[in-house]
Amino acid sequence: MNTGKLQYLHAVSVAEQTNNNTTSWVGLFPIQAFEISKGQTFETHTEGDLESIEVFSNLITKPGHLELSIHQFDPLEKKWSDAIGTTTVEVKKSDEGSWMKFNVPSCHLTKGKHYGFKLVSHDCLIGIGEAMGSSSNPPLTNGQEWKFAVNGQHTSFSYCSLAFKVALKAA
Repeated sequence: MNTGKLQYLHAVSVAEQTNNNTTSWVGLFPIQAFEISKGQTFETHTEGDLESIEVFSNLITKPGHLELSIHQFDPLEKKWSDAIGTTTVEVKKSDEGSWMKFNVPSCHLTKGKHYGFKLVSHDCLIGIGEAMGSSSNPPLTNGQEWKFAVNGQHTSFSYCSLAFKVALKAA
């Protein structure tokens, strides 16, 4: 399912992957009482101030708060910088099946650089839309999906991508 291209009149799309054929979970799993955080890296082809990042919400099993942080990313070393911007949205059951928009103030992205965003929640459980591909046919060629565990371990997946849209303010 293609969930739709970015259609802003006042913003420019710099990275997006809108296909959605599976679900990636973020948040607090109630029975095992552990948290899963996810992330997505991407490369920008335009420079400007960040307008928003959107992720597609497939399922919401427990409403709460979802935090998004944006980071510079080194694709050669596979290292995330400290957050250069953070915002939180309230997740409601009515958000299920729609794009959730995160406005990140005062964040400038540079053309040709790599960035990543992380999604974290300590009180909700949400299924984010995800595209599954293969090593020979990834859904996004200039980025990867990431999984972060509470113990600091992290894993990247070149054959997976969250359903996301990144928009910069038009110059």
